[in-house]
Amino acid sequence: MLLDSIKKIVPSADTIQIFGPSGSGKSSFAISLIKEMAASGVSKILYLDTERNLMETPTYCDYKYLPSYRGLYDAVSSLKPGYKAVIIDSLGLPILGEFAKLSAREKGDILLGSQSISYQLKQYSKDNDCYVIVLNQPESEFAKEKGHVLEPFGDKAKYYYKEIWKSRMSYSMPDKTGCVIESFRSRMFGREKILFTMSISSKGIEIKSEVEEHENGRTAGREPAKIGQA
Repeated sequence: MLLDSIKKIVPSADTIQIFGPSGSGKSSFAISLIKEMAASGVSKILYLDTERNLMETPTYCDYKYLPSYRGLYDAVSSLKPGYKAVIIDSLGLPILGEFAKLSAREKGDILLGSQSISYQLKQYSKDNDCYVIVLNQPESEFAKEKGHVLEPFGDKAKYYYKEIWKSRMSYSMPDKTGCVIESFRSRMFGREKILFTMSISSKGIEIKSEVEEHENGRTAGREPAKIGQA
């Protein structure tokens, strides 16, 4: 299961952020994870959706569509206890929308709001032994110097996450899209270690854990072979 692979990196329930551009497989990964969890008998799962980019509304978990920043903030602030997995899809979009409406002085308040949401999710994870997966967008490329590494949108909100992973498209064909999720800030791996590879097509989503490959290679006393980009 995907959760087993995640637990190899984050053994105790905590917050994980996955950020990347649109179409890089973030939602597909999250949906696959909670489908597996639901199928294994985990009944208390919550999906807070701010984008409505899913192909279909999940019926195997509690689901709420919250397109506004205030709606997301209030939902996180009033989370009912007992969930074993919470997905936020995504943190960045409603904040970006609100950010664009405000004056320069007010923009800082919204960034503080993203930190508050992340802080509350961190506390919820601890209090409920719950894995929290937060999807996000990268910061804007505007006015960045050449060579600048784009980080997750939200300024200092990133410090509330145990792990930060980055998603990217690795290939695109008429009938199939490939994506990878790699480490960005990890306690176990250096940057750009591929953690999961995904194949997305009309037949469904196939995900392979490269974490297991790493474990097998380490157990055998050797480093696993590097995975070439598709």
